[in-house]
Amino acid sequence: MNNSSGFFLDSGNIADVKRWAFLVGGVTTNQVILFSKDKVTDIPKRITEIVSIISPEKSLSIELPDSEWSEEKLFELGKRYHSLSPENVVIKVPITTTCNKGLVLIHKFAQEGIRTNATVGMNFGQLTMAAEAGRSHTDTQRPNFVSLFWARTQESRERHGETVEPADLLRSVKQYIQEHNLLTKIIVGSIRTVDQVREAFSAGADIVTIPPTLLDELLKNKRAEETIQEFDQAFRATEKDIKLL
Repeated sequence: MNNSSGFFLDSGNIADVKRWAFLVGGVTTNQVILFSKDKVTDIPKRITEIVSIISPEKSLSIELPDSEWSEEKLFELGKRYHSLSPENVVIKVPITTTCNKGLVLIHKFAQEGIRTNATVGMNFGQLTMAAEAGRSHTDTQRPNFVSLFWARTQESRERHGETVEPADLLRSVKQYIQEHNLLTKIIVGSIRTVDQVREAFSAGADIVTIPPTLLDELLKNKRAEETIQEFDQAFRATEKDIKLL
């Protein structure tokens, strides 16, 4: 039985983290979230702020900022981020598609005992090779992650004729991870609709990382709202005659 939440929060916003920290099992971020949306300029400070809100068993994925930096520069930055909160911080490493730099970094971090989240995964090779690159990670309580980008995988298939449907991709990657005894969980990101959340979990996602707006949307149901109002009105109509305590 999995004792951790399957919901992660896809946000670097402090108000969002405070609102959803009780429910989610972790927080994921990326450059668009931090730099374009939230205008964050001090990453170490934001890491410290987020880990002060979430509990020690919950992870915070922080992405390395520029895949074209040298391997050495990215590795040193990842180690510095990790040192800020070793229990929480997971280094998000892009699976670079024109060289194996991302895989090498995942391997090096694993050898240092630093957890990784291999990101921007859109095909079987990317995701399984990223999981293999972290094979030397042996902490059963704090696994590595690989991130399958659901909506962008669909776009990759539609625009370029690449890869397979995300649900099929998810099932095949999960089978590989299980059969080869890798301590890796699959995060599904790039979620744009509430139905994609359901589809991802149905296809076997360990975790789905969800923007705060969609977390709100997952709660919505008009008939449920009508029913709650009906029950509330039934109570209020006789409230003066009811003993509750």
